[in-house]
Amino acid sequence: MSPRARAVLAGLLGLVGAVLFARMLPGSAKPAALIPPVALLVAFLVAPLRHLGAQLLARGLWWSNLLLGVMLALVGSGRERALGPALTAACGAALVVADRRALGEAAARDGFRPASYGGTLQLLMVLALADAQTLGLFALVELGHDDATVMLFGLCALAFLAGFAGLLRLALWGVGLTMASAFVLLVAVLSQAVRIDRDLRLPLTAIATLQLLAPLPMLASMALRRRWPEPSHRTQAWLARGVITAIVAATLLAWAMDVRLR
Repeated sequence: MSPRARAVLAGLLGLVGAVLFARMLPGSAKPAALIPPVALLVAFLVAPLRHLGAQLLARGLWWSNLLLGVMLALVGSGRERALGPALTAACGAALVVADRRALGEAAARDGFRPASYGGTLQLLMVLALADAQTLGLFALVELGHDDATVMLFGLCALAFLAGFAGLLRLALWGVGLTMASAFVLLVAVLSQAVRIDRDLRLPLTAIATLQLLAPLPMLASMALRRRWPEPSHRTQAWLARGVITAIVAATLLAWAMDVRLR
């Protein structure tokens, strides 16, 4: 199957998750609850485009909604918990089907040719976009409840978007900005400096920690002026698929066994 056909199929899989999510929403759901299906519709539209920004955006939106599905399945209650498995499975399938060759070809076409650490930079950009959507969603959900929490989530989301722009330009400040945003978020969650729902603390801690850890090997390599060996693109692709499959399988199993993280 060609990279373009795989991109279309991945977009369709994500769209299936969007439709299931929208159909299962209760009538009393807030407008912010429409952000995930709208985001997956955007991913469907941009996934076939042969531009690096479009490819990264699609993957960021799939990752964000995959993690949202995990959160709903493991910490949700009532009807919202039933939304989790469908969203997790659909977005996980989209990420597995999406071809890394399309990302590589888009990077070459748009002139994104870092001398080294290309895989790490692409990962950081995907994480930045994913976290921006996640925090933007949480900010809208908190509107009218706690202004300090809304400001924290909103500013961190904007900072992640700005960091993405810097990374896309191969600017080191992009790495610094995403790490600083993740650090502020992590400190706020752990210190309870603002009111954050108990169910969100563990997921927010996880995404902030991942954002902080992901660039460390690259920064250590730059500081020591020693390049670490990197897995081949094929190995990286199989590792990514394995991690995604494990996340989806573990989430579905936990949901089926009624395991909850509280």
